[in-house]
Amino acid sequence: MKFSVSKYFGYKRQRFSTQTEYAQMSLLPERHRQVVEYLNQRQPQQAIDLLQGLVAERPESGELWDHLLAAYAMTEQYEEAEQAYLRCEQLGTLYPETLINAAHNARLWGRSDRLLYYGDQLMERFPEEHIIGLQFRTDALWQQRKYAESLLACEEILQLQPEKISA
Repeated sequence: MKFSVSKYFGYKRQRFSTQTEYAQMSLLPERHRQVVEYLNQRQPQQAIDLLQGLVAERPESGELWDHLLAAYAMTEQYEEAEQAYLRCEQLGTLYPETLINAAHNARLWGRSDRLLYYGDQLMERFPEEHIIGLQFRTDALWQQRKYAESLLACEEILQLQPEKISA
């Protein structure tokens, strides 16, 4: 499964595209930088191996838990990914990518209730990600056989992105 909307795999690929951002990246501790590289190289198990030690050392680091969520979701360890999300939520360190990764995890796990929750949270907390949140909402409602509500969400997407309507 391609995680095209996480901070590591396409969605925020330019995160380290400028010299300033690269310099910030180089300030990260070596093991943390290695985790990011493993995730970018699609080597989630290696990232998990490093992250488990880093999280034990710094359990209050929301960013590390966010990385762990992404890695667990990539390795289809859905329950662990959900626990990592809950830890991010407890720490108050939710990034748009955290919710997006959690939503992908819920979709793969077949948890339409959680998919709906994450989509709604994404729209509420990060208005700039409204379309993505609506897409998750649409999928969740369809899975729940709430077809009329799902179609309304689809219509909202089309109203917000009329260029997506094909002739």
